[in-house]
Amino acid sequence: MACTKQFQNHSRRKRIENAIWHEYGYQRQTIQQLSTKQRRGKDWIRDRIRNIPTREHNHTPQPVVAIADVTFFGRSSGICVIRSSHLKKNLSVQGVTHETIDV
Repeated sequence: MACTKQFQNHSRRKRIENAIWHEYGYQRQTIQQLSTKQRRGKDWIRDRIRNIPTREHNHTPQPVVAIADVTFFGRSSGICVIRSSHLKKNLSVQGVTHETIDV
C-alpha cells in the first residue's frame, strides 16, 4: 500500500528562520558565521533574514522622557535609537549616514 500524499514541513522552515533571526539580531552573528553554521550560502541566509515578517509597534500617545543615542559603525553608517526611560521601550530606530544638528 503506497501513500500518495505529499507533505511539506512548514514548521521546520519557520524554526530555522527564527533561529537565524535570533542569532543574527540578538547574538550578533555575521552572515558569514551563519552561513558556515547552517551550511548554506550567504545569499540564502540574506533571503531568510529579509523574508522574516516584522511586527508593527503602535505607541499610545503620552508624555515621555526620551533618551536619544546614535552609534556609528565605521564612518558612513550608524543607527539612532530613541528610547523611553519609563516605558523601557525603544520608540524609534532609524539608520543614519552622517552626523548633523539639523532635524
